Order: sequence, then C-alpha cells, then structure tokens
Amino acid sequence: MIVRISIKVINNHCLKKRPIFIIMDSVNMRKILLMLVMLSAYTNVMAGKLMSKEESESILRQTISNTPGCIVMDELASFPITIEQETRSKRKALQSLMAFVDAGLLSAEKKQTEVNKQIAFGMNQKVRVSAFVFSMTDKGKIFFRNDAIQISKGRNEPKKGTGFCYADKLEVTGIKRFLGPTIIDYYIQAVDRAEWANNKKIIRAGMIVDKSSMNIKTFVLKGQAAPPPGLKVQAKFRKQKDGKYLLTHY
Repeated sequence: MIVRISIKVINNHCLKKRPIFIIMDSVNMRKILLMLVMLSAYTNVMAGKLMSKEESESILRQTISNTPGCIVMDELASFPITIEQETRSKRKALQSLMAFVDAGLLSAEKKQTEVNKQIAFGMNQKVRVSAFVFSMTDKGKIFFRNDAIQISKGRNEPKKGTGFCYADKLEVTGIKRFLGPTIIDYYIQAVDRAEWANNKKIIRAGMIVDKSSMNIKTFVLKGQAAPPPGLKVQAKFRKQKDGKYLLTHY
C-alpha cells in the first residue's frame, strides 16, 4: 500500500508542504508509524507547538531532584491502625504494614476487637474479630511525614499524603528514550537512602525506587553498554489550558 502524506517544513521562516510517498507493508508498519509520529512531533516543536526534548528533560531532572523518596499510604493518616486479619480488601495494605514492622517503623499487636459488620442491607452489628493493631515506633517518628510524596513510576500522578520517607531526594541517572517530547523513559534511583529501606520485606513489597524490588534482571549483549543504575520508569507531560506543558506522571 502506498500512502501519500504532507509535512510542514520551516525554511526561511516560511512553512511549505512537501509530499512524502511511503510504501507500507505488514513488517515495517510499526516502524513507519513511529517515524510519522516522530516527524509530526518534530514539526510541532519547530513550529512552537510542543516543548523540545532538551526542555522536557531539564524539567524532569529538576523535578525529580526536588522530590523525596517516600512511601505514601492512606492507612498511615491516623494511629493506632486497626486492620482485621481476614479482610481481603486490606490484604495488600496489611502486607505493607507488616513490612514496616519488620523494618522497625511500626509495632504490631494481635488482639480481639469489635468492629461494625454489615449483616444485612442497611443493617450493621458489632462483632468481635481477630485484628492487628499497629502503632508508630520512635524510629518511625523520625522518618514519618504528613507531606510525603511517592512517585508512581509513570503509571499515575504522584501520590501525596502521610508516609515514611527513605531519601531526601531522588536522581535521574539516565535517559533511555524519548517517545515524542512529552513521554520519556528514564532511569531513577534514591540518593543515600535510609538503612531501613534496605529491608528485604520493604524491597520485596515494591514500595521504594529500587530495581531489585521489581524482580528485574538486566541482560547486556556483548559490545553493548550497560544501562544506567536505577529503576527504569516513565514520565509524561500534559498540555494545560494555557498551552503550557506540565510534568504530571512520574
């Protein structure tokens, strides 16, 4: 299949349309589409419609360097924390809290307690259940913050709230690639992280910026440079109403 497209080229301050003929087949379709996206992004940058790669990388590096390494959880908003042992919806939270206990930030006590249970539609009844009650330790108070921020690794906007912080700042160690000027795959690591963040249960729970927490094995081909240290994640910029671009996902 032959496709005819036109791109705008800036030449002596004039925009000219030039046709390009491309033969597409099933093998090269993805490569050609990616090339078209990159060409479109390039022409938009040249026309002042998009930020440049240099600008987006600079904003990313500055933002990350001002971001602490933290673990944010809604459950940490008030103490003591009581979680029923058999509650499925709280299973992941319970695992994380137990990791904090193992790292010495929280203490846990198993006891019988009364909770409100729905026994019928619109009807609640107090019943006694087995639960874990968590309290903050003196060590935990050192690392606890009400204004903590946790990066989402590119999947969502960073989470803000109460949590434990294991590093005063994070660091971009390298750029893997640009998927257009507004999407960046990059490597990140924590600078001088706290001793408790090396706890095996903390790392296994995947709560910190650490490659080993994601069970990732890096294979380097012969003659190929090793990737930068740190965890590979993604950042995204979103265009705002005023036309400017804001780093929203990182």
